[in-house]
Amino acid sequence: MKNPILVLLLTVVCLCGHAQSVQFIADWHKDWTFHYDITKIAQKDQSVDTIHYSLTLAVIDSTEDVYKIKARYYGFYDNPIMSTLIGDLLDSNDYEALQTVFYTTNNVGTIIGVDNAESLIESIFKYTEAFMSALGQELDSQTMGMLKKMYREETLLNTVYKEVVLLHSFLGYEFPLKSVSKVKVENAFGSEMDAKVRQTIETYNPETQFCRVRQNSVIDKKQIKKAIAQLFTSAGINEKEMKGYSMSVVDECLIEYIANPGIPLFVDVARGTMVSSKKESKGKYERIIITLQNDPAK
Repeated sequence: MKNPILVLLLTVVCLCGHAQSVQFIADWHKDWTFHYDITKIAQKDQSVDTIHYSLTLAVIDSTEDVYKIKARYYGFYDNPIMSTLIGDLLDSNDYEALQTVFYTTNNVGTIIGVDNAESLIESIFKYTEAFMSALGQELDSQTMGMLKKMYREETLLNTVYKEVVLLHSFLGYEFPLKSVSKVKVENAFGSEMDAKVRQTIETYNPETQFCRVRQNSVIDKKQIKKAIAQLFTSAGINEKEMKGYSMSVVDECLIEYIANPGIPLFVDVARGTMVSSKKESKGKYERIIITLQNDPAK
């Protein structure tokens, strides 16, 4: 359950002509705690929204290569804007359930499972219903159908708790200094699409193990349209409504790591989406910035 936008397949084409590479393997221990500050920026047309929240990852159990993690968000769903809008429709217990994720992972970054996936999905639906009620609306059957397709254990982290996936995505791979590869992208709709990824290791210090990696991903336009059409069809929406429209998606990522013991220090991920027709074009830009605030080994 990795974030596939950030994952390179083993068939990497090395362009640099050098043998040097960097490997990321986690060596985490019980009671380690990672405190991250997060900024999320969302721009749609001329409207820009920015929210700040935090995330704590606590290693509650560990073996040599498998870890059980408690991820706790603060100010994620209960940010001032949403709390004011929803008001008393949700209480503190609801927010606690929404913002606490228990999951199992390993030293190469694979998310083995979300231990409380069922209760998380129930909480998300409860939150969505409260949000719609605050707007004076109700969830229609088509919207409910799409949400049920998106919110499954296999896609839960990729669709909602993206920060958890981002912090594990680079683990388990050995990266050459510069590379280009074609990857399969598993999207929120449960299907795969082709993407082209360019990656560069901008900085690597063998003594401190500090590494900075930059990636750029472009997803195949035709396969994006096909995936969305499949989602619409499964939700009972007429596929003809998509006729004449095209969509493009570009992802950019900058990440800083301590390669050994595999500690993510900084992640800056942005996704630009453009929907176009003969009459108009509309775009959306999303950016997530994650910064480590402590040394988890201390």
